[in-house]
Amino acid sequence: GGITYEPRLRMYTLREGTELKDSDNGETSWQLNSDSCAAGLYMMDNGECEYCPEKTWSEEGASSCNECSEGQTSYSGSDSQDDCFDESFEFDSDVSNPKQKTQKAATG
Repeated sequence: GGITYEPRLRMYTLREGTELKDSDNGETSWQLNSDSCAAGLYMMDNGECEYCPEKTWSEEGASSCNECSEGQTSYSGSDSQDDCFDESFEFDSDVSNPKQKTQKAATG
């Protein structure tokens, strides 16, 4: 796959395929390096890159994702073991640090 810029529309689009072709309308294309995937992704058997699922992470060039330690989780697309955090913590959308989950009191 790759990325194509269409100057008339001023838009970038993702495209499939591996060949770059001459353009009659001034498009500029960039071909993605299909030899390896970026960190946080892994290469599937068909050669496509896919994000690592939750509770996993990967480094650049991975063909599979590494699991977080037991009792830890991570967000999809994590690119380092440092992205794994204790499952009893959750991230506040306004803060970059985890906070401990609290249980709600039962009301009767």
